Amino acid sequence: MNALTLIWRDPVLRLAAGLMVMTGTSWASFGPFIALLAVETFQLGDRGYALVWAISTLVGVVASLATAFGPIKAPAAEKSRWPLARWRCFR
Repeated sequence: MNALTLIWRDPVLRLAAGLMVMTGTSWASFGPFIALLAVETFQLGDRGYALVWAISTLVGVVASLATAFGPIKAPAAEKSRWPLARWRCFR
């Protein structure tokens, strides 16, 4: 089975692929502008800008893990209607 066929048939994989494309597109369009702001406006050097990127990466990883494993600690969240709504949108 082709990888694209698998993504097209599985609604969860289709949702993940769509989110990855949207995230990549937004970072590709805003990335140069954010770098220009950091260097020109906020006068950050190479080390300061690298520190900002490292901290933002760590925050993103922690937020992703909290989102992925949050319902395990909160059983009431599993009864939410959002997973069903997402499943029906990408069915």
